[in-house]
Order: sequence, then structure tokens, then C-alpha cells
Amino acid sequence: MDYSNILYEVDEGVATITMNQPDRRNALSLEMAEEIKDAVGSAAADGDVGTLVLTGTGKAFCAGGDVKSMAEGAELPVHETRERILSYYHTALSVRDLDIPTIASLNGHAIGAGLTLALACDMRLAAERAKMGVTFIQIGLHPGMGTTYFLPRLVGLAKACELIFTAKVVDAREAERIGLVNAAVPAEELEEKTRELALAIAKGPSIALRMAKHAVYQGVESDLESVLKYEAFAQAACAQTEDVREGVMAFIEKREPHFKGR
Repeated sequence: MDYSNILYEVDEGVATITMNQPDRRNALSLEMAEEIKDAVGSAAADGDVGTLVLTGTGKAFCAGGDVKSMAEGAELPVHETRERILSYYHTALSVRDLDIPTIASLNGHAIGAGLTLALACDMRLAAERAKMGVTFIQIGLHPGMGTTYFLPRLVGLAKACELIFTAKVVDAREAERIGLVNAAVPAEELEEKTRELALAIAKGPSIALRMAKHAVYQGVESDLESVLKYEAFAQAACAQTEDVREGVMAFIEKREPHFKGR
């Protein structure tokens, strides 16, 4: 697929999707969402990819959904609009389906659907200049694209209510304080810090990492006994891999392990 809305590259086990419509502040149109989904599929099919980074060009990470498309949809019956919106959600949130770790690198503002897209990633690093907010209520719209699922799990119920009900926009330092992002860093250091984190994960034992990611999300929704059973299975499965043997030998020999994903 030829991309006109994004850039996609793979380097040293790190796949990077860059939203590339700076003149539109990387607004998340259906066309861009479809290209992101295709690139996510490419990363999933590439056995050499261990981490995926999602970022943007220009002054914004993503300024939100395509308001023009929303206006056009308003002319349709509610049930038709619902199906169109739901299809858009599933396309735009394809990054959530990846079994490898994902990082949103917020180079600039992340607003509305742009922020929920970042929330669908496993981790978030933000440039200090970035601002973010779930501002749907500001235009009379109910929050969408998983906002009411992702946000309470990150910042807690009361803070999620505050952010949603008031459409409050916070800066990167405040976002770090409340757990919305993992870290806020100077803009000139964002790319370097993101790459350091992505490479550190990509060099890890991919089988264990994929299983651990599944367990973390399962654990949020499960009881302790179910989590213990899955962890016991996952550890037993990982114990059979070459990566565990390499990890043990590296520990004994006091050197860095070299994992191969086998």
C-alpha cells in the first residue's frame, strides 16, 4: 500500500508510524486511520519488529478526529451513523491489537481522538510543549474512540470524570503527574528518549514480552487466581525457550544477553 498520510519505517527492530499531515495538524481522517491500520499489519507480520512507535510531524501529534467527516455523518440516520463511527473506531485503534509493545511519542498537542489514539498505546512519552485533552464535550459531543475505557484505567475514575466533563486541556508536566503519560521531556530530547526506550524493549526476549503484554491487559480485567494461572502457564512456556537459557547464562557470566526470539 502506498501511503499519502503517514510514513512507515523499520530500523533495528523498531517500527515507526509517523502521521504526516502537518498542515492539518495530523487530524485523524478515515484515510489516515486506514493507512495506520495497514502499517500496523506490516509491523505485526514482520518477525524482526519488537516495538512500534507512533508519532507525528509538525507541531501536533494529532489534533483530533476529522470534523468535516463528522458533519457529513450528521445527515444520516442514527443507526447508520453508529455503524460508520464504530467501523472508524476499529480502524483507528488497530494499534491496540498488536501483541508487541507500543509507544506513543507525543511531539505536540494530542486532542480528542488524537489523545485516545495515544492512550491505545502501551506507553506514552511527551514533549514538554505538548498539551492534551479529551475535548469532545466542548463541541457537544459524547467522548469516543475508547476514551471512557482508557482514561479511567490510567488516571482513576475521579480524574477521568474531571477531564471528560470539563474538556480540560493539560500540559505535559501535569499529564505526567496524573499518569496520563510516562514522562515529559524537552522537545529536543523526545526522539532520542523514545528511541532509547523502543530499542531497549526491541532487544528484549520477544516471546516473554508478548506474553507479558497479554497478561498485563488480561490482569486489569481478571481476578487474581486467573492471573496466577496464566502467569504459571506463561513462565512454563518461556522456560522452554532458547531466550531463557541465554538469559540465565548471561546472568551467570555477568554479560548482556543476546535474545533471538526463540
